[in-house]
Amino acid sequence: MAGHEHGAVPVPIGPFGPTLVASSVALGREHVLVRTNTSQLYAWGRGTEGQLGLGTLVASARTPQHVQALGSSCLAVAAGADFSLALTLAGAVYQWGGPHRVPTPQHVVLNEVVHVERPARDQERAQGFTEAYASARAKKQAERQAKVAETVVPVRVVFVTASGSTAAALSDKGALYQWGAATFELPPTGAAFVLGSNRRIRRVAIYGDRTGVLSDCGTLRVYETAKLTQQGSAAKPLEVVHDVVDFAVAARAFLCTKRRAQHMAYDVEVPPPTLLHDTAT
Repeated sequence: MAGHEHGAVPVPIGPFGPTLVASSVALGREHVLVRTNTSQLYAWGRGTEGQLGLGTLVASARTPQHVQALGSSCLAVAAGADFSLALTLAGAVYQWGGPHRVPTPQHVVLNEVVHVERPARDQERAQGFTEAYASARAKKQAERQAKVAETVVPVRVVFVTASGSTAAALSDKGALYQWGAATFELPPTGAAFVLGSNRRIRRVAIYGDRTGVLSDCGTLRVYETAKLTQQGSAAKPLEVVHDVVDFAVAARAFLCTKRRAQHMAYDVEVPPPTLLHDTAT
């Protein structure tokens, strides 16, 4: 065959086979990430920016190399142009490579501020200070603050994706976190993008300067990637498409207009959140 003569016939890549099965693949500009059925991560290709996660900067790796820093805890992978992302079984996100040339997976700190009820003893103690307020409105606000406290807790992530120099993570509460490849720590407030009216984000797609977000009611919103990264929930959509049936088709149609779609990263169906919290703002 002509294809055989030109060496175009696919050949198996070790160490994958009947025992060690490649279950998912992510492609960067010049590197490859593969998650196996044993939750291990393998990488090969260009490594000058540290995108292989091998602990040291290497020019390239011609064969798959085990990313030992993650052990057997990898749930999902994603690749930007020159950086990599991994989601662990515990719901944590790790990132490496990129403009800082980080060769070892680093934990991306994703936090959220939640409100919790104070213990009764603390409420009584705080209640005593409210008597000093002359204004009834100020007193009411102080009483409310006496009952509820703010605390910062880690976000549990259920999906990660990347494209170009942008990374994104979707939480189990349906909130989207998006950041640049040079960032490894996000602030607890202002970083999350959430939909109002008790809606959750179910699907995410990034292609260059466009990000598509699909809600659980079938509405696709298209944003400028940079503005969504910088402004979070304050960002305004460029387009809104209702009653989307096929997310992949819609994403290509509205995110890739007049462009090739070869570098677009979009997900498979994200499972329903395990924690049933509303994401209303």
